Amino acid sequence: MKQSFIKNILAGSLLVLLAACGKEDTPAPVPALAFTQKTITSTIFAPLIEHSAVSFNGKLWVIGGRSGATYRNEIWNSADGAAWSPVAITGPVFPIRSAHKVLVFNNKLWIIAGLSNAVALNDVWSSA
Repeated sequence: MKQSFIKNILAGSLLVLLAACGKEDTPAPVPALAFTQKTITSTIFAPLIEHSAVSFNGKLWVIGGRSGATYRNEIWNSADGAAWSPVAITGPVFPIRSAHKVLVFNNKLWIIAGLSNAVALNDVWSSA
């Protein structure tokens, strides 16, 4: 009885497997992307590497990064990607850094870890 039950389970599993293998799954077409370079209409941040960028409160934000060997802690934002403005900071500001993460959480910008002059950081900063 036990052997016949096991044989039936194996036979049923084999049938399901064979039925599934016979179907061709056609992936959904991927829509094409087209990019257009924005014409910058204002002063803009220095050429950067290892910076962070996020969308927050209807604006694009570029935070920190490096220009060559110069680490930065600047914050820039733009409502349209063409006109950029440096953001004035009141109170304490996070140290210069690159290769950090910036996230939006609880309606704040969060800056987490990174490198400062090639030294690894483990600090966490949030906007007011």
